Amino acid sequence: MAEKSTRKKKVRKALARNSSSRKVPAGKSKQVSGAKGKKKANSSRKASRSRPLVLVTGAGGFVGKHVVEQALENGFAVRATDLPGSDLSWAKDLGAEIALGDLTNREQVKKLVKGVDRVAHIAAAFNLSLARNELLRINLNGSVNLAEEAASAGVELFVNCSTADTYGVSIQVPTREDAAQNPANDYAFSKLLAEQAVIRVGRRMSMPVSTIRPTVIYGPGAIYTASLFCTIPYILQKRFGFFPRLYGGPLVNAVHVEDVAGSIVFLLGKKNAAGGEKSVYNVADDDWQTMGEYFHNLANPIGVRFSPFEVPVVTTGLVLLTKALERVPVKFFDIATTVLRSEWDRIRTENSLAGALNPRFDKGFLSYGLGDHAYDNTRLKSIGYKFKHPRFAKGYSETIKWYKDHRWIPESAFSV
Repeated sequence: MAEKSTRKKKVRKALARNSSSRKVPAGKSKQVSGAKGKKKANSSRKASRSRPLVLVTGAGGFVGKHVVEQALENGFAVRATDLPGSDLSWAKDLGAEIALGDLTNREQVKKLVKGVDRVAHIAAAFNLSLARNELLRINLNGSVNLAEEAASAGVELFVNCSTADTYGVSIQVPTREDAAQNPANDYAFSKLLAEQAVIRVGRRMSMPVSTIRPTVIYGPGAIYTASLFCTIPYILQKRFGFFPRLYGGPLVNAVHVEDVAGSIVFLLGKKNAAGGEKSVYNVADDDWQTMGEYFHNLANPIGVRFSPFEVPVVTTGLVLLTKALERVPVKFFDIATTVLRSEWDRIRTENSLAGALNPRFDKGFLSYGLGDHAYDNTRLKSIGYKFKHPRFAKGYSETIKWYKDHRWIPESAFSV
């Protein structure tokens, strides 16, 4: 509660500072006025506002919440949107305008973008178990609807959240933004098509677009990936009495949610960084770790007992195992998920935990066993962005403390 109150105070101060700021120069709206006269009404309304209005899609999600908060703190006016039925009352309390809508419904999208200056597009179906057609319907079609209607409405800058998963296995290490993209799962495939489509719309309709490609995102409140990586150490500790001490293997890096949101808000304020060939940015921390180091850093702050012997993660063997598992029917992964949930339910009940985390092992997770997933962040830093959480071990330890404080996980693996 104290953390939330402090955040509210920061936002209120930012709003107060900017309430008397100068108006948006007329030249800002002219950047997108090259299309048609239908943009003039929007342009005049925008010029009369003291703060640029940002539409944040997926505002009720893990990343979206942080974008809303940081955008308000940095002096933007915010229109927060998510699917009909979403509870965004917290955003309203912070000073954001609320407008719910479905991005796959073009008529609803037209209303969402009316009068908007800039767009932060985070909304997506992030679920590795969804069918490809459903992922394309939401991630691709929704993005195209939003980009086209935003451009038609005179939006002057569009920041699109894609994913580093579009690269597939890293061919060059670390992977730079000009590397070939070869997605290894249906989610990444849908995000690649959406990313490319938004860039095409921007070029065709003269709307500057910036794209970010974050790697695996962690941080307080994460549910989907945390439901696997935060529960497995406890389950192994309870079942076998230890967590394997791994070393070696493919290279990986991750990124804190505050830096994903921070980079989006940073780019919302840098129109000169959008629209060109180099307006795509990897968002990843500075730590390129072997998979063995990564799993050690995942388990260590939880307080597990590591095995007395070391287990090497041999990349070649891991790739062969992963490829073999990819041929296994999905039902096998459903069974594995059922077993994991049964074990976790027992731990949750014994330790009186909150019910936020539910472990699941989707087949799409296997793509991370096919090789390196390490990304270079030089381009983003070269235009002035400074990472708040450059080191994984420190950021993840703070995240685990949050989970323990909120009773999402036990205080220690020894207690299970």
